[in-house]
Amino acid sequence: MKITDPCQDRRVDNAPAHRAKLTKTCIKNLNLKDLGHPAQNPDENVWAEMKRELNRSPATSLEDLKLKLKRIWSSLDDEYIRKCVRSMPKRLDAVTKELGGHTKY
Repeated sequence: MKITDPCQDRRVDNAPAHRAKLTKTCIKNLNLKDLGHPAQNPDENVWAEMKRELNRSPATSLEDLKLKLKRIWSSLDDEYIRKCVRSMPKRLDAVTKELGGHTKY
């Protein structure tokens, strides 16, 4: 995808900086167009899996949370991680085909 005006290329995800009132006001005042953002990145799939595991046995303290997250991370199946990584070429092709727009991913 060729960007004709790099200043107008704006991708927004759910990052705190993108949700900030000042950011939203600036975007509105500059009349910038939201070009969308791919729905899911492979790392988000991994984080979602970790969240599901944590929800099965919620942490009771910050230290407990740290321990549980380390345990969950260590227990993630290597093949699951490889599958997420191997999906990247298809994801990139889909994003390119949609000119940076939304995909099934």
